[in-house]
Amino acid sequence: MISVRGVARAAVVAAVVVLTLHSRAALAEVKYTITDLGTLGGSDSWSDALNDSGEVVGGSTCAGGLPAQAYIYRNGLMGGLGSLGGLSLALGINDAGVVVGRSNLSDNVTSRAFRWDSSAGMVDLGTLGGAQSGAVAINAGSDIVGWSQNTTGNGRAFLRTGGTIVKWYDLGTLGGDYSVAMGVNDSVQIVGSSTVTPGSPLRATYWSSSTSSPVDLGTLGGSGAEAFKINNNGVIVGYSYLLGNLTAHAFVYSGGAMTDLGSFGGWSEAMGLNDAGDVVGSSRDPFNVEHAFLYSGGVVTDLNTVVQCPAGQYLRIANDINSSGQIAAQVYDTNTGAYRAVLLTPVPEPATLSLLALGGLLALRRRR
Repeated sequence: MISVRGVARAAVVAAVVVLTLHSRAALAEVKYTITDLGTLGGSDSWSDALNDSGEVVGGSTCAGGLPAQAYIYRNGLMGGLGSLGGLSLALGINDAGVVVGRSNLSDNVTSRAFRWDSSAGMVDLGTLGGAQSGAVAINAGSDIVGWSQNTTGNGRAFLRTGGTIVKWYDLGTLGGDYSVAMGVNDSVQIVGSSTVTPGSPLRATYWSSSTSSPVDLGTLGGSGAEAFKINNNGVIVGYSYLLGNLTAHAFVYSGGAMTDLGSFGGWSEAMGLNDAGDVVGSSRDPFNVEHAFLYSGGVVTDLNTVVQCPAGQYLRIANDINSSGQIAAQVYDTNTGAYRAVLLTPVPEPATLSLLALGGLLALRRRR
């Protein structure tokens, strides 16, 4: 039996760990600036994806108790994207600024996949024949992936190809009754998850094309796994249960092998990556506190050690990273209990700043 004194001591230790987490960033070298993206009038916001221009999409609570709404953050401002009648959430964006996600209809129960751009606004993409759908990611060619109910009501991963002729593809499953597509690269290689038999644990799944059979990527020893993103070099990230299924770790899948990225003591998952192979995600420590992380050059870094967050805040999740190394993340404010979407931007190394300064002086000298 655990004593009351033991529980109290554990709580104190957990509090110390959290406080240490908050203060470590002040002691380490700051490598990123942090920008609070704000909200659409409510208290909370979260970021899900960004493009190479640093435009971020996600969702935010609204003023007056209105349903949360999808947004795009560009040119220093957060703008709401509207909805199809109820709550909406933006989940993907390409470099052309085209956004995809899901929105509830006016019943605020039925979910539909949407596509948004600045000229057409939010458009309902429909379904594979069932009532509900959701779009998750979009590539440079405006190919969209996500999930949809089919005519029998089962969830299926879908691909909706772009271009002048729009086509829908049911990507099928590994043999079970459910699948979902989470990521697509510019070669239209797709990743997500699927059941092997009805009701079985999800398995990380890869589709090499719109008409290919799904491939099970395996696990890190446990019974289940999910894949979230694939870059243009075919590198895949996600999470997998370990042997015994008591916890799961973030993974990188490349060259036919799944690599365990470890954790800070608890559950971890890799949420996004860029073409350079830099990976971002979240890991819990032994006290169940979430830490946003970056995996780069074979090293996992707690982003709280290289970002100076405002007092009382810490980075809990990093969802995406672009080619410039900017990261779409979320902080938790221990003072207010609010969650806020943030953008992390790398601080140039001193050597880079020196080269930029030298280049400026040479340019000035040439003009003179």
